[in-house]
Amino acid sequence: MLPPEALRLARAALTRAEAARAGNDIAAAERWFERCHRLVPHDDYVALQLALVSLGRDSAKAEGLFARLAARFDLRDVWLGLAAARLSLGNTAGAAAALASALSRHAIGADVPAVADLVARAADAAGWCGLTGDGALTIGSMGSRSGAARSPTGSAPPAH
Repeated sequence: MLPPEALRLARAALTRAEAARAGNDIAAAERWFERCHRLVPHDDYVALQLALVSLGRDSAKAEGLFARLAARFDLRDVWLGLAAARLSLGNTAGAAAALASALSRHAIGADVPAVADLVARAADAAGWCGLTGDGALTIGSMGSRSGAARSPTGSAPPAH
């Protein structure tokens, strides 16, 4: 159990971090999430938020946080974050493995094609595929210049 003062400081840091992110001040959000994470290092929500704001800014930190979360929770967003972090670090095989975990165990959403296309291109893969929440097969092709995912019939997948 945290001492009351540490808990108060963590809550204040979290409030400031979320306000900074809402104001699109990602640098400040990262600093405040980092402070909150130091105060409550085992809080998974704070770890996820810190990982998300660290993507593209400190990919090694994001990768470590996403890897820790992926070991505990099987969540699509965690696997996609891990794939993106590993890709930005040049770990194409690790990115492909994280993407495979996301695609093999979770329905794809609107956030999947952008990451999946990047990973597939970097891994020199023919493409990727996954199922939507209603069971429709979606195939993303490395050759698709638009990066848009398509169903086997060539139409765009249903919006959710």
